[in-house]
Amino acid sequence: MYIKIKTFIGALRTNRVIYPKGHGSLGIKVHAFAKTLTAKDVSLVKAGGHEYYIYTYQGKR
Repeated sequence: MYIKIKTFIGALRTNRVIYPKGHGSLGIKVHAFAKTLTAKDVSLVKAGGHEYYIYTYQGKR
């Protein structure tokens, strides 16, 4: 059995508003939300000779 898993890694402009759980119906700007993240919240990935910290975002749904 073959299982295909897709993962999307993308970026947002820091002035965008997101709606993560626990931040109410007004949401929070990405740059303010990024300040609340700790090393435990992100993962280090390497791609094309570069290193990136990624965060798995799951919104209200």
